[in-house]
Amino acid sequence: MKSLLRLLAVAAVIAAQAICAAAQKKTTSPAGDLEFTPVRISLGMPKNRVIAELSEDFDVSPWKGGDIEDSWAISQKSGGQFVVGQLGFVSGVLVGASKFWTIEDSAYDLAHTVSLLIDQLHNEGFTHCGIATRKEAAPKSESDILTIDCGQKGIVVQADQLRGKDAKFAEVRETLWAR
Repeated sequence: MKSLLRLLAVAAVIAAQAICAAAQKKTTSPAGDLEFTPVRISLGMPKNRVIAELSEDFDVSPWKGGDIEDSWAISQKSGGQFVVGQLGFVSGVLVGASKFWTIEDSAYDLAHTVSLLIDQLHNEGFTHCGIATRKEAAPKSESDILTIDCGQKGIVVQADQLRGKDAKFAEVRETLWAR
């Protein structure tokens, strides 16, 4: 009888450890990064290193109007100043970045791009995600914004319409932000 009680106690301890490990695994989010081929950046990198590495293949310049005071734009070196991403630093450390994905003017391209990004997030271990929508109005435009938030990484799909004009735009951003 005593050995049966000991066996049950050991089994209970092992089961409790397994449950705690599984619960801890579920609440621990993976660390993310963004790739601006060939450069991969991650949160916490020093500003001078991020800018130096990206500057080998991109134009990196201060960007006024970002959510963070120390914001920078990443642009292609060729083909004009087409912005492909954004960086945000606090106290000289990377705390956020966005990569803009090119989509053509079709519903297929939009859906295909979002589908690929969701698969990418899943493959990187970002499986617990929330979805939110919001509308933003500015004097010259209206925006519908869909956010897929998976912790440090996510996806933003934004549709903009200029007021008084027949101009509509859509963009998809892969995001990386410190929480």
